[in-house]
Amino acid sequence: MSDETQAALSVAIKEVLQVHKVCTFQLICEGLRNLTVRKSHQPKVDPKNKKLMAAQLGLEAPPEELQKVITQVAVNIDGSYVLISSPDHPEHDQLRNIVIQLLQGKNKGPLKKADVTTAAQAQLGREISNNEYSKVMNEICVSKGSAWYLKSGDGGPK
Repeated sequence: MSDETQAALSVAIKEVLQVHKVCTFQLICEGLRNLTVRKSHQPKVDPKNKKLMAAQLGLEAPPEELQKVITQVAVNIDGSYVLISSPDHPEHDQLRNIVIQLLQGKNKGPLKKADVTTAAQAQLGREISNNEYSKVMNEICVSKGSAWYLKSGDGGPK
């Protein structure tokens, strides 16, 4: 896969992850398929559209190659992918990285607010605001009682 195709494919993958926030490999493939179908049926789509062509090539590529491109823009947390940088709140990416690290260490187990605030204090050297905490957690996690779990990544309801 050429560098140009990889770059266009990473843009298409980001688009899929922006919609679902957390995706399994299968959901990313489904999202790329839907993207190619949706874009190819639009009346004024240039057949040489780089993102469309890259999405099609990504689906035809061996899974290992596609995963290599995915990991350029997303982090794998127990089989689900999350964008490295938030498309909605990039200003909170430092806290997002801390939450991702904590989730990777929990093996799909729950996170408590105390876990996040303690890690943030240690790594960022400051208190985090409730607004910042809420935005990061709601983007990639689902709350069950007083604990937070990574969203399922299957595209279904939270």
